[in-house]
Amino acid sequence: MLLGILISTIATSSILAGDNTQWTTMALGAALIIYAGYTLFARQLSVPKRAEAWLSVLVGLMTGAITGGTGFLVIPAVPYLQALGLAKDDLIQALGLSFTVSTSVLAIGLASRGAFQLDNRCPLSL
Repeated sequence: MLLGILISTIATSSILAGDNTQWTTMALGAALIIYAGYTLFARQLSVPKRAEAWLSVLVGLMTGAITGGTGFLVIPAVPYLQALGLAKDDLIQALGLSFTVSTSVLAIGLASRGAFQLDNRCPLSL
């Protein structure tokens, strides 16, 4: 899953770095609405062990595409990780790894396109 996030986020971060803010704003709104609807109405999902291998790749690629296009790194990784039925500590660790990889790779993808710079200074700083 993490490799899928890496590949897909790098590939799609040009969308977020681009000039079409109307599209990215609409996509972010849609992702937030979908996630809110899922958390309000969905029953707990479960993933069969035999489907984990191929589903992890698919979820990673989808999560990376959404992250690269919107900056929102929750869908579908969080519902998928919850559906694996992990113990509480394992789930927290898996979520932490997913968020760390997604955030780091998004920063790399945006920086490679000139949309993220560490040397930016606040205009109010002295």
